[in-house]
Amino acid sequence: MSKNNTKSLQNQAVSAILGCFRPGIDKHSLKTPTGKLEDTYHVFSYAQRKALRDLANQAFRYVKAQHPDIRLIKDVTVDNINEFLESKVSSCSTETLKQYASKFRKMARCINRVYRVSVNWDEGLVVPKSLITPNGERQRTQQMAKDDYKAIMDRANASRSKATVAFQLTARFGLRVEGNAKIKAKNVHLDRAGKWGFGQVSIREKGGKLRYIDIIDADGRVYVQWLVEGKNPNDLLVGIKKGSINKQLNRTMTALGIKKNYAETATHSIRKLYAQMCWDNCRKAGLSEREAVAYVNVQLGHGDTRDRRLLSKYVANMH
Repeated sequence: MSKNNTKSLQNQAVSAILGCFRPGIDKHSLKTPTGKLEDTYHVFSYAQRKALRDLANQAFRYVKAQHPDIRLIKDVTVDNINEFLESKVSSCSTETLKQYASKFRKMARCINRVYRVSVNWDEGLVVPKSLITPNGERQRTQQMAKDDYKAIMDRANASRSKATVAFQLTARFGLRVEGNAKIKAKNVHLDRAGKWGFGQVSIREKGGKLRYIDIIDADGRVYVQWLVEGKNPNDLLVGIKKGSINKQLNRTMTALGIKKNYAETATHSIRKLYAQMCWDNCRKAGLSEREAVAYVNVQLGHGDTRDRRLLSKYVANMH
């Protein structure tokens, strides 16, 4: 590559990521006899690809601004990566910084694979302590209070924002924000009984796996029946992008003076309110604790192998 045609650092990194993108590859074939998935250059999913690209664009734009003499991605050192991580301590949680470090290790493997170089961003990599979570505490643990949710809905309904529907779908069915942006009329299945006899809603979200969510009560059934009335199967139920949903929720929470209570979470805190409602419903219906743990995890899209400890991050009161 000639000097004048050298791509930017971020473009070089993104090209390496794209060069290792292998959607649909069988992870099991890459596991060791002990069942462990070894560190690999393979980028397995669209979500992982996007996360790596986003970080590459952000990080290497920073590195170039700080070190304009660095032209090739192979010349970026672990010290440069540490410098970027240090620049994020006032805006990112410790958990996020750890995730960034893991992504940089993956990026290095991609770069080495595509460019046949020997980048080492592992040895000497230091994850700094966040100034906002110095003890490593989780930031997205807040379950939204019912009174706060009611206040949000009252204000949102008055504004007639399309995001109001998204808030309801998360509270009633535990949809993630990307699920709200994608759900269509054809995802409502009132012809299926579901566990509680009121129908089901289906969605593909994180990881692209289809899941069916049982409508918990008659009110939920009436609500989605009203939502799909007069719509064609491929019509969106919300009709705005996930970024707009999050912005509207954050604006509403800020206007109500409650955003400080959910500093690092928005839709996720409403999703946790749904998890609590789902748990309470299971226990009232006579499900054992083990049955309720498995069921609620599946409804959230986590899989029934998740345990009580992990579910407790969603369900505040499991008594």
